[in-house]
Amino acid sequence: MVFSLSAAQEVERKSLFRHHNKSVSKSFFELLIRQTSGIAIESGLDVVWMDEKKQNGNSFGQRYANAFQELFNQGYTNVLSIGNDCPDLTAAEINYSVKKLEQNNFVIGPSKDGGAYLIGIQKQAFTAEQFCWLPWEKDSLYEELLLHGRRNNATIFSLAILSDLDQVADIFEFAHRQIHSVIAQFIFFHLRENQLPNFRQSKDITSTLHNTLHVLRGPPHLLAQ
Repeated sequence: MVFSLSAAQEVERKSLFRHHNKSVSKSFFELLIRQTSGIAIESGLDVVWMDEKKQNGNSFGQRYANAFQELFNQGYTNVLSIGNDCPDLTAAEINYSVKKLEQNNFVIGPSKDGGAYLIGIQKQAFTAEQFCWLPWEKDSLYEELLLHGRRNNATIFSLAILSDLDQVADIFEFAHRQIHSVIAQFIFFHLRENQLPNFRQSKDITSTLHNTLHVLRGPPHLLAQ
């Protein structure tokens, strides 16, 4: 499951390009969503895209719990969920997570900010009422997920720590670390006018970005079922 708002909704929720107009931020989120779609398809798994049109509930926790419950009701015994804001995640890591979920009640991918970039749950270990009240979108989420599992005598497997892109500082860090990636080049391209002293630019930013944006396709709401 990809639990992700549309690019238009993400712009209203996150201000990663605060010195630019919303069209730049929207294009950035579209790029993140396209990359997420790509790795999801590459994994070869059944992939259900849960955007705001399919989510239901009054809070993030309720919407997220309901999304898991819907897939369990459809007959899935194991459900693995990712978002659109962890460009370091690969299809190979998703498949590795699936194997670990076959052996454990929970698989959690901790993010550097204390959250989680991936959550996998076995149906037998899922309780929607408890799940929805976890501290979603807080830096204590990962630790609370561990406590939640332990309180329910669940087996838990933790993946490697990865970064997600929630703050302006996150996109700077990612761009410096993955300087030749398409996402990093997008960041450099749109922030170069700020002339930030620690921001290096790749010589082929414009050509690479232009070519890639024409090749990538946006995700359907339901990639596979």
